[in-house]
Amino acid sequence: MKLLASVKSQKRDLLILSIWIAIMALIMIKAHYILHSTNPRFVHEREAFIDYQPPSLETADVFILAAVSIIVVILLTDVKSLIFGYFASIGIAFTVSIIYATIYIWYILDYQSTLSLIPFGWEAALYMAFVSMIWVMFPYVLGITVIGAVLGVFLRQWLVSS
Repeated sequence: MKLLASVKSQKRDLLILSIWIAIMALIMIKAHYILHSTNPRFVHEREAFIDYQPPSLETADVFILAAVSIIVVILLTDVKSLIFGYFASIGIAFTVSIIYATIYIWYILDYQSTLSLIPFGWEAALYMAFVSMIWVMFPYVLGITVIGAVLGVFLRQWLVSS
């Protein structure tokens, strides 16, 4: 019975972390898409990346990330799944968003016609996607989820003690 309960809690933790990964990745993808679809410079000139205008999060995105981080920390069963799950979810969400941005640059912005002419041209699209997503990931998503996780730990301790 103890093994069955352990397997059920691991499945529950995996489901919770999968939802957290999906929300983080979708928010980063949304930030990239909004920048490229609303900014006139990106719309008309179809540039893949500009150093001085990286994608950023909206206020609602910040609140969603913080709220989901707090809820995830409260719902996870143990500290080990929280720590390893946090680093795994950050890495997977970052990877998924880079894959999206690379495909967007390659196909939607039509950089395949120019970059495919040079050897290893896909690396340039991957680099532009990486640089674009790192601007979203490390100042915003990583910081907000750490703050949400710390608040979640305090809230969980408060809920357990009362």
